[in-house]
Amino acid sequence: MEQPWSRYYGQSSANYNQHSSSFGRRSNNPTYVHHHSYDRRDRPDFGPPSEHESYAEPVEKDAAFYHTGERYYYDPPDGSTPVASLHEKPLGATHVVLEHKNKKSSFCMWLMTALLILVSVILVICIILFFIFARSYTQLKSSSSDVLGRQLQAAYVQPKFDHVVTPSFVLTAVITKRKICLLDATGSGSYDENRLLFNKEHIRGAQWFDFTNVTNEQPTKLKELVHPLVFQSYVRELGIDKDCHVIFYDRGDDEAFSIKWATFGYWLFRVFGHSKVSIMQGGLRQWRKLQQANAEYEIENGTSPAPAGSGNFEAQWSSQYIVTFPDIVANFETGNTRETREYLLIDARTPEEFKGIKWDKLAIGGGHIKDAISIPMAAVYDDEAVAFKNKTELVEFFSSSNVSYSQPAIVYCSTAVRASVVWFAMQMINYPSRVYDGSWVEWSIRAPEELKVILTTKKQKAAT
Repeated sequence: MEQPWSRYYGQSSANYNQHSSSFGRRSNNPTYVHHHSYDRRDRPDFGPPSEHESYAEPVEKDAAFYHTGERYYYDPPDGSTPVASLHEKPLGATHVVLEHKNKKSSFCMWLMTALLILVSVILVICIILFFIFARSYTQLKSSSSDVLGRQLQAAYVQPKFDHVVTPSFVLTAVITKRKICLLDATGSGSYDENRLLFNKEHIRGAQWFDFTNVTNEQPTKLKELVHPLVFQSYVRELGIDKDCHVIFYDRGDDEAFSIKWATFGYWLFRVFGHSKVSIMQGGLRQWRKLQQANAEYEIENGTSPAPAGSGNFEAQWSSQYIVTFPDIVANFETGNTRETREYLLIDARTPEEFKGIKWDKLAIGGGHIKDAISIPMAAVYDDEAVAFKNKTELVEFFSSSNVSYSQPAIVYCSTAVRASVVWFAMQMINYPSRVYDGSWVEWSIRAPEELKVILTTKKQKAAT
């Protein structure tokens, strides 16, 4: 077996023992031999001392001399055999390797601790945010719902002209010969009565719009809208073209809330695909007042002159503004409560009619559609001022009435005429809404009992 020192003394241990006494390695007293300023063992050709070499006397060293780990390792004080030469350090750096492993282990522990702290901080932040958002969930939901409702509303086809125009706008359009079609919306009486009122007094150049030409009366006395081609034919007879700006006005003084006929005409044109339509604010009543100060606000009587020729108006059905009986029934299947259904139902009749105290003679009784809310015409239109509330007031009013942009509305009355007033007000603030043309008269007759609230019947009223 090769010894650690064999490279210096050869394989024979005798060579080592022969020279060991010269270096004091076998003495009981720890010694170290120096010669001049170097140690022969530091030389690569280290070998037995020659006769020409001399060494100093062995110097005895104290314990402090061996405090250096390397010296102790290669020159043990107890005189035991050294394990390696100075030129061949054994696995000697064992303590260094162990120290390296300890450093690596410490680094891993530090990294794991840092990650644990980071995860803990993130978890705490998430918990705090959860409670913050949970507290304001209702407000956030309401706000996001309104935003969503406005986005859905933007998808509706919006008119290219203002909903409401002023008498001065109409006068300017007439003087400058713009292409407008002025229509008188007298419609509260019979055909003869309405024709008589129109011939008695109307704005110069206006045509009378006969609503009996655009509705059909059913055997049950219910009225429904005519086919789009029938509507198109009648409108062309009035000389109206597809690019004409149609402007309705009501008579004002002859009937309370006569604005309903102007809004009804507006709604009809939107249903039949014409977006260039407006209502003149103030109607004939305001036109008369302005005539007192300016004679250019002309009023004439008699029949209007026949149009120069037939118009080229084109009608097309726009279902986004109208619903029918099956649509109302289907709406009840979309949710169990008023708030969860797709559409909100709005009753535009008077509070007395909503409560069943009064009702249309064609209905089987007084009441309202299940879960509907009451918003009468007077809530959105000031009949004395002959004007709608401004947009800011309308937004505030509908908001206070629990009407949200996130839930489109269906408006009804008895026969859809008064419903058009509330519907028009909602259009002014860009609210998605439709009109149920059959309204309460049809619903009271056809709807299942569980979907209508009948508060008073004809028999009960007769008994009283």
